[in-house]
Order: sequence, then C-alpha cells, then structure tokens
Amino acid sequence: MKLEKKSDKKVGGAYSEIGPYASFGIQFAVTILLFMAVGWWLDGQLGTTPLFILLATLFGAVGGFYKLYRTLMDLDEKRKREES
Repeated sequence: MKLEKKSDKKVGGAYSEIGPYASFGIQFAVTILLFMAVGWWLDGQLGTTPLFILLATLFGAVGGFYKLYRTLMDLDEKRKREES
C-alpha cells in the first residue's frame, strides 16, 4: 500500500479547487468568437461590412461577461453554503 505525502494532498486539493474556474477563459473566448462569426455572416449577406460584426462582437462580449459573472457568483454561493 502506498502512503500519500502531505504535499500530494495539497496539490490534489488545489487542482480540485481550481477545476470549476479552468474553463472560464475558453468559454468567454468562444462566446465572443461565435457572435463575431454570426456578425460576419450577416455583414456578408446584407453588405453592411463593419456594422454587424462590431455589434455582434460587442453583444458577445457583454453576454460573455454576464455569464462569467453569474457563474462566479453561483460558485461563490455554493462555496459559502459548504463552509457553513
């Protein structure tokens, strides 16, 4: 039977704590890129080159920030409930 070191437990605990936060950057970037792609497609269809790509990118950034904020607040509430 293998004995675990205290440092191994600390490392494992740290990874389990940051796990929920690890995908936020990718999720934020993908949201913006998807909205940008829709804006690019609309501009191609309507011939309004910079208009919809700028609006969609802005809308994607706002939506991404909102989703990030809500997820962080939900995780914070969950952490507070577990502590009490």
